[in-house]
Amino acid sequence: MEHDGIQWCLVGSRAARKGVEDVTMPLGGTPTDLAASCRNVRAVVINSVRFVVLAVVAVAVVGCAAPTGPLARPVVLGASVSSGERSALVGRMRPGEGESIPNDASLEPVGLAKAIDACIASTHGETKSFAESSMAFHPAESLARQVRLAKAVQPTAVFAIDALFWAAYGPAASSAERAARLKSCCESLGSIEAPIVVGNLPDMRGAVARLLGDAAAPSEVDRSALNRQIAEWAGHHPNVLVLSLEQLVEDIRRGETVNIGVAELTARESGRLFASDGLHLTSDGELAIATLSLSAFIAVGAVPQEAVFSDLRLSRQFLERRRESDRRPLTTASVSVSRSDRQRRALERSIESDRAMRAGDVELAARLTAERFSPEEADIRAHADVLECELALVRTPDVAIALRKELEARVSAGQVADLSTAHLDSTIELGLMLKEPTMVQPAIIELARRASADRATGSAGEVPSALGYAHRLYEWFVAEQPVAVVALFPDADATARELAEKRRADLAKLAFAKGSGFSVGKAHVRTPREEIIRFAESLRAAGRPEEAGRVASLVSVEPDG
Repeated sequence: MEHDGIQWCLVGSRAARKGVEDVTMPLGGTPTDLAASCRNVRAVVINSVRFVVLAVVAVAVVGCAAPTGPLARPVVLGASVSSGERSALVGRMRPGEGESIPNDASLEPVGLAKAIDACIASTHGETKSFAESSMAFHPAESLARQVRLAKAVQPTAVFAIDALFWAAYGPAASSAERAARLKSCCESLGSIEAPIVVGNLPDMRGAVARLLGDAAAPSEVDRSALNRQIAEWAGHHPNVLVLSLEQLVEDIRRGETVNIGVAELTARESGRLFASDGLHLTSDGELAIATLSLSAFIAVGAVPQEAVFSDLRLSRQFLERRRESDRRPLTTASVSVSRSDRQRRALERSIESDRAMRAGDVELAARLTAERFSPEEADIRAHADVLECELALVRTPDVAIALRKELEARVSAGQVADLSTAHLDSTIELGLMLKEPTMVQPAIIELARRASADRATGSAGEVPSALGYAHRLYEWFVAEQPVAVVALFPDADATARELAEKRRADLAKLAFAKGSGFSVGKAHVRTPREEIIRFAESLRAAGRPEEAGRVASLVSVEPDG
């Protein structure tokens, strides 16, 4: 049935189809009508009529073409599934079905934000993602940070499908610890006023145990209790929809036809949703979850049905076209290649340059070293690259002379303001590696300006943002070039807080590994206190004593470890 041009669609799978084949209701439906419909649809929990009032108003302004309403500023929050880890632009078949399983780790990832954009058939605002693949190590802190960044863009719809997953599946000493962690995550999400779609907790104990050990996964009793906790929390927040990922995963494992709202997947198609680790999703899986999530908004009338593709093949085609259009040439002579291809080429050049160094071929060694520090590969460079090159220059100092000519050419290539951020980073790295900080001072000043702009807009301090590059340069060169690297951070107080947070995250990762049963040996991670002291000393060495004293005073409020 249809009412007023809006068809209310099921969101979920087998359980929903068993309840009612067609859940429909006019926009003017009563609260009782909606509540009755939702009780029959176990795959989505709709918590209050106030959400429907909000949805009705949204439909009145959104139509199907203008980027207003819930599709104006959609955002994604969550963990590695939302960030697209292990996904790729190919599907995966079950072993034994006649198709080989591709190595999806070598292909371009597709996060939930891209998948959502690919599933929307109408004009809409581009979906922003604040998901963090490292959320597993510190779920409550990570989600609080994501929520803070999301609020800055005033989201109109929030997709937090796996935002609660690691609150349950991270190592914990007790059931109470998991419940408290989940409560903290729910409270963070609850501070958002926009409509939110979250997923409950599917049974992923086997996949999590294979990756992280038995200690990480909750018991079945705990998982059920945590799902009840999610439902109870959502019941007090009228803007929250809960998708039953529990039922969805169960149906996929049974090899049944899976309903994802406006579309259905055959058993063969559903076999393409999970990556080889059984925990993450392929691109098909990301598209399926995106369709399911958007269907939740359709089910409450916040988004018209025609605004979402009802065939995953159309979404797949859109995704492929978008990927092709997003490709940009790395140089005038080559086209964009995948991250894994660039990593392989960088490794090959590393081997070749080492051979050239040993053979005394100064010209070849310099050229290959310069290529390793090209702007096109700035985002994949590691500390090992710098260390290897520094050691090689000690053994073959003549190469440094040739590299200085390369550095001079880069510095004089044009105004630094016109250079890409990756170009600035590569120039600074090369200059600091050659112990020539004054040559790259203009690049340092420009990168510092861009890093400050990133901080002001709430950008995550991760590569390839300017703030991310600045922090990476600090990590790599602060011991030998403190004056140069602290110049990247005019706001010393904000930087000290960022550095302390990074160390807290590192310690959380270490604790997570230990809690999962991994042997970490004598691994040492600097504490926030140690990092603050090191940064204060660097400021003092750079002739910024007042800031150094202010930063050093932060030690008194930091825990020992």
